[in-house]
Amino acid sequence: MIKDSKEVLATLGQTLKKYREQAKLSQDKLAAKCDTEQADISRIEAGLLNPGVLVIVDLARGLGITPATLLEEIQ
Repeated sequence: MIKDSKEVLATLGQTLKKYREQAKLSQDKLAAKCDTEQADISRIEAGLLNPGVLVIVDLARGLGITPATLLEEIQ
């Protein structure tokens, strides 16, 4: 069970990275698909940036998955 916000962000970042790598996308390519900056993708994956709902939706769409899939490991 995830206990604090740092763990939530770390888990989200790990999940994002897993699906990005499965999609064979670099951070740059995913950022371009989502109209965001590569640095933001990097910070999210590192658990350093708390993305808003719209960013999560954009990232999921860019990866061809649902937002729920990105959040599935957060409990």
